[in-house]
Amino acid sequence: MAISFFRIYLKGMKTLQQYILKNPELSIVIIAIILRGLTFTFYPETTIFNDSEDYRNLALRLASLNLEDYGGFRTPGYSLLILLAFHNVIVLSIIQHVLGILTSLFIYTLVRKTTSRKSAAIISAVVFSTFLHVIFFEKGVLTETLTTFLFIWFLYQLNKSVLLRSFKPHQFGLLSLILLLLIMTKPLFIYLLPLIAVF
Repeated sequence: MAISFFRIYLKGMKTLQQYILKNPELSIVIIAIILRGLTFTFYPETTIFNDSEDYRNLALRLASLNLEDYGGFRTPGYSLLILLAFHNVIVLSIIQHVLGILTSLFIYTLVRKTTSRKSAAIISAVVFSTFLHVIFFEKGVLTETLTTFLFIWFLYQLNKSVLLRSFKPHQFGLLSLILLLLIMTKPLFIYLLPLIAVF
């Protein structure tokens, strides 16, 4: 009986593997949603950190178009996302989960295009999406999820537009916009500007 069960298990795993290889993007999304659903079931709270209030206060300033006495201690990129979520931490968490899933899909496409290996691309995307700290960052009022999404999107667009020699003016405009949002979220990424100049 144990041998029969093992055979059924192996057959099921083989069928699952074939499905994933045939439908990689859909499989990545399904796995990501299941994991985030389980996480939400056991840990429904959105985490507020010390930095969170600074971004939330800046979002309120942006909403009222009042930047009086704004010292620039926090950049407005992440606060714009809070504004987009109507200052609701649950809506913000949902948006960040969506961004996390989109980041996984960008990773899949990026790895597949650069390595021409579908299995490596699937593994890379699934591994990223299953990291617990990635999922918990999505549930927190922190810049990490937005920063990661914009950075991976930037690399994806750079690969698509420049490295593959399919450069077009509108693609450069999109690349510039992504980089602007990234710098507005994490000023450290201003050092990517020389990279654009090189290409």
